[in-house]
Amino acid sequence: MVTWWAGMRGVATVALALAVPFTTDAGEPFPRRTEILFTAFAVALFTLLLQGPTLPAVVRATGVHVDTVHERAMERRLWTRVLEAELARLKEISTTEALPEEVYERLRDGFERRLAQADPEAADSNARMNTDRTVAFAEQMRAISNEVLEAGRAEALAARREPGIAPDVVDRVMRRLDLRTKAGAP
Repeated sequence: MVTWWAGMRGVATVALALAVPFTTDAGEPFPRRTEILFTAFAVALFTLLLQGPTLPAVVRATGVHVDTVHERAMERRLWTRVLEAELARLKEISTTEALPEEVYERLRDGFERRLAQADPEAADSNARMNTDRTVAFAEQMRAISNEVLEAGRAEALAARREPGIAPDVVDRVMRRLDLRTKAGAP
């Protein structure tokens, strides 16, 4: 019912109506072309003005809902399986290819961090603690970078008011500062 009510029947109707030729093969005006176009646009308008605004009511009335809790749990379980498979393969590679311990540990830490982010219950306490520390460190770095960029922005704006500094030079500097802000990098 919800899929039917949400359908965009008007779009196809208008496209087909507009495809009706102006004249017949005999060169005479196509019979009732104006009425066909009017009817097509009326159907499109009806679907937009009646069905569009009433769709939420139809969804509520039919009881359709998305089980996001179930989907998130399923996604966490799948991520756990994927990351555990990656960790197992990393372990195999480290034993068969004489991978240096430092390289193995660094890669393993990265995979365990992702596992702790995907499914905190599946990760051990060390990985959870490392992930929490990494997130806190990243937030602190972002905050400091933003403050530093704001100081640079303020200085560039102050330079704009000084005589002898071309406005287009200040604009270029400001654009690069804006790009650094969007990229999240200093």
